[in-house]
Amino acid sequence: MSRLFLILCLLSLSRLVSAQTYTIQCELGGIIPEMNNLELKVRPVTMESHVIGNNIFFNINEPKIFAMIVNSIETVDNAGTNLSTMKILGARTKNKENGRESQITLDRKTVEFNGYHDVLFHQKVVRINIHGNCQTPVAN
Repeated sequence: MSRLFLILCLLSLSRLVSAQTYTIQCELGGIIPEMNNLELKVRPVTMESHVIGNNIFFNINEPKIFAMIVNSIETVDNAGTNLSTMKILGARTKNKENGRESQITLDRKTVEFNGYHDVLFHQKVVRINIHGNCQTPVAN
């Protein structure tokens, strides 16, 4: 009987740490202030997001100019911050070695996207300010 109890406990715990992944379709554009306010045209973007405990994760793969991984986890390499409030859902990640940052916030009511991403361009770090609108998240 104790074995069955242990298995049931482990199954329950595995459900607690699993996370529901959400897919969010957005139309994002950007500006690079360090390059005479170069405007990046609005493009369709698919973002994935999930929450595990107090940690939030965002992942954008395409298009490459907007690609970033942002989360609130503190690791050896990155300092993460959960920016979520009653009004916004968000996170910021800072690379401890090179100081580059990425941030994503989503307005909970309007699903408006705001963020930035530091990238290396011709041996210089430049910040891309990203903004746009997203659709209501869909659970996978």
